Amino acid sequence: MDSSLDIMKNDFSELYNLLNEQIKSEFLNYTRDFLHNIYDKIDNKLQKVSEKLHRQKKYKGQIGIPFPILPFFEIVFSYYVYAAMGLNINLKTKREEDLLPILAFNAYAEAKVELYIDAGFYIPSSSSPVRINFIVGMGGIVGDGRAGIKLEISFMERKIDFDLYFTLKVFNFSFYFRIGIYINIKFFKYETKFDILKYEFKGYEINYNNPDKLEMNIKLVIRKAK
Repeated sequence: MDSSLDIMKNDFSELYNLLNEQIKSEFLNYTRDFLHNIYDKIDNKLQKVSEKLHRQKKYKGQIGIPFPILPFFEIVFSYYVYAAMGLNINLKTKREEDLLPILAFNAYAEAKVELYIDAGFYIPSSSSPVRINFIVGMGGIVGDGRAGIKLEISFMERKIDFDLYFTLKVFNFSFYFRIGIYINIKFFKYETKFDILKYEFKGYEINYNNPDKLEMNIKLVIRKAK
């Protein structure tokens, strides 16, 4: 009799433990999904704010210098300049199963300058909306850089991660002999080019990254009124 009762107690205990673990698991999954849904909504709002904080400027142009003594022969200078700055803000977690949110800021500034020098035959001219080019040239990136500061704040862990970064690419050029066809009219645009010969110089790249972790101590002080 006692043996049967012990067996029933063991079975009941195992069933209880199984149900208890199942309930805890379901509750944890529900809580995780609920919190991540809130995080996603907040992050979407922050992304819209980040888009409004982004500012950029672009400049591009082309200058052709013809040589009357050589029909259709021109030297063409082309340039492209881009500059931007902004602040990205987002709310994330370190891992998908993590429930601790991290508020991240990334303040940045970036710039890019491209320059091209081409010499050859532009039929009928380099400014024509429809033309064929037979050119020898060189060009590419004079400078392409980005610098910024990243800041990640975990209030629940009372920790701040700070990261200062800088990257710069310079003198990434190509030398080429190229044939191109360009059509740019009101209802039709087409562009294709063939490099008969091309040599690339990768240039130089500079990277700097200096992460530094700072502990943020948050204390709640309650004083009794006198």
